[in-house]
Amino acid sequence: MKSLFILFTTLLLFSSCKQRLSPPAPEKLYEDYRKSVVLVKVEYYYQINFSNGITAFFTQVDNDLVPDLSFDEAKVKANPARSFGTGFFISNDGKIATNRHVSSPSINGTTLLQILKQKYDINKEDVLARKSVVAEKIDKVKDYIVNNASSLSYTDLIDLRIVQLDLDSQMARLDLEEHFYDFDPTTSTIVCKPVSIKIAYDNTFVTNENDYSECVLIKSSSEEEIDLSILQLKNKTTPTTVSTIFTFDDHNQNVKNGVAKNGEEYNIDKPIRINTKVYMIGYNYGTKIGNTTDGLKSQLTQGTVSQESDNVKVLYSIPSLQGSSGSPIIDEWGNLLAVNFAKVSNSQSFNYGVIAKHLKHLLNDN
Repeated sequence: MKSLFILFTTLLLFSSCKQRLSPPAPEKLYEDYRKSVVLVKVEYYYQINFSNGITAFFTQVDNDLVPDLSFDEAKVKANPARSFGTGFFISNDGKIATNRHVSSPSINGTTLLQILKQKYDINKEDVLARKSVVAEKIDKVKDYIVNNASSLSYTDLIDLRIVQLDLDSQMARLDLEEHFYDFDPTTSTIVCKPVSIKIAYDNTFVTNENDYSECVLIKSSSEEEIDLSILQLKNKTTPTTVSTIFTFDDHNQNVKNGVAKNGEEYNIDKPIRINTKVYMIGYNYGTKIGNTTDGLKSQLTQGTVSQESDNVKVLYSIPSLQGSSGSPIIDEWGNLLAVNFAKVSNSQSFNYGVIAKHLKHLLNDN
């Protein structure tokens, strides 16, 4: 009888150890990962390499998408553009995942160059008209000298020569102006030139540049549809305050305890199922929303997978604003599913994320 009691008790204890567990509360997930999610600040400018050999620089475009060009790179570099995004730690040596368009802010170069070409063609027509006027004046001066050579005094010739030199100088300037406006947009390029990449930490005060930590861009995906980059702190050390980094391990306790249901296992190579509950930790609108009287605070938003993932991206119903690019998308166990990168046009409630397997490949790619 005693042995039966011991056996029953053992079986009861064994079965209690194998009970299914519920996922942690969203608040617990946030507290576990918030220190691992950082605000990314990038300062940059753009360089245009025209097909005619001329190089120019700019930081902004006007409402007509026409850039305010400068030829003084040092001046432009000293007054760079600025943008914010989100990143998250993926290693103990200071590596941070984010989007490529966060680390190197993108611009529609094809459209901009076409618009610039249209404007410059109009300017070129004006230059050609002014050249015609100057050329006519040059011809008149030459003809006057030829036709009146015998009656012109030395002083007259000097004065006419001065007029002629001035007209030649005007023509030379117009030739340069015409050359500048004459370019082929299909063989011209626009490149982003980062000035600095820095990060700030959750729950810290960010009031000046000294509150940011410097990073370097170590790699970006070469595939256009894979919008991913990896940054690294200059000191190559993840702060000790970051207790939980994002990994590609399965955090589902039911899987670890052997009581998971079929299909519950975390597998970054398999499609993400529709209606999967997902969370995003990020910095919507950068410091505009993130900065509070208690310091910098990230935001936790949630939704569900709205469309089964393909080989590149997954669609989910998480609202977001500019600045959330590069945010981690996790499931209810904290498993990394994707990196937020784009919202659906004309919608702030549906967004896309690059699925996690591409980040793993980029991280491990030597």
